[in-house]
Formats: sequence, structure tokens, C-alpha cells
Amino acid sequence: MNIVGEKENKLLKRKEVELLIEHDKSATPVKAEIQEKVAKLLKTASQQIEIKKISPFYGKSSSRIFAYHWHEKTVPDLKEEKEKKTESGEKKSE
Repeated sequence: MNIVGEKENKLLKRKEVELLIEHDKSATPVKAEIQEKVAKLLKTASQQIEIKKISPFYGKSSSRIFAYHWHEKTVPDLKEEKEKKTESGEKKSE
């Protein structure tokens, strides 16, 4: 995972980060997995990372990721939400 660009947004108290991630011979990673990896890369809690967009490159095993690193606001930890849903047996309505 490489950081391509960073922009500090002082008005909204966040850092806007653009990353490239390689996922060799596998599907595009889910937001929960990316949220955890970005938090480790930026050395912060996963509740401060919001994944805005995942854009896979056609025909390649890499994706561009747009994320926000909030300084004050907290966002839901996607990994914990997924675990709660599987425990309660909820299903997605399609």
C-alpha cells in the first residue's frame, strides 16, 4: 500500500489521503479490511479512518483508494459492524 497524495483540510479537521493498493490474484478488498490497513499505515485508530471510494483498475490487480483521516470525528469501525451482523444473523435486503 502506497500513499499517492495527501491534503490537509483544516476547515473540516481531516486529512484527505489517496492510496494505491496491490491485491495480487484476489478480489478487491472490502472497506473493513482497507480501513484497518490504512489505520496501521497512518498509525491511528480505525475509528478515525473513513473509506470514501475504492476504484479498481480494469484488468489489473490494484486499486486506488480515497480515504479521510478525521482528527476529531469518529466513524464506525467496519470490522466490528460486520462481526455484529454475523452474530445476530441479519441478512441484507436486496
